[in-house]
Amino acid sequence: MTSSVRWTSSPGGEDSAVGVFCFDGQIIELVTDGEYFGQGFQRRVVMSRAAKSVLVFSFVFINGGLGLLLAPQFVLSFLGFSLTEHLFPRLLGMTMLVLAYYYVRAAWNGLAEFFKWTVHMRLMGVVFYIMFVVLGFAPFIVLVFALMDLLGALWTKWALAADKRIAA
Repeated sequence: MTSSVRWTSSPGGEDSAVGVFCFDGQIIELVTDGEYFGQGFQRRVVMSRAAKSVLVFSFVFINGGLGLLLAPQFVLSFLGFSLTEHLFPRLLGMTMLVLAYYYVRAAWNGLAEFFKWTVHMRLMGVVFYIMFVVLGFAPFIVLVFALMDLLGALWTKWALAADKRIAA
């Protein structure tokens, strides 16, 4: 459990942040009404950089999941696959939506440990995508997913490091 405090001050009048706390990867601002330091505090959660990267990546799952659930023939033909089974792509779509839910909830709750896990698994996904293409199991376009996973994992890793520097 990590915690740090950084105090900022701004001239009175409008709402002004008087305290920024980083608590277990979740950035929390205390905001006052500007009258004076001890009155009118509100708690406002600010999403960390790593949380934002995971939230953005959740939209990949949401779009892919909805596509496979609602229009599997379109999605698979776009990727160069033929659709012979109608249930399996929809099950995969549902699984992607479940994963998207985990990503969104983790992002909104600032679960830094989860963010680290996503970096590990997205990098492993890159290796598998490349292996699938090299072994001839998947068409070349699948490497686009490898690139998305690689960029997303690197973004989250860099964001975690930046959040750690802010908290220090």
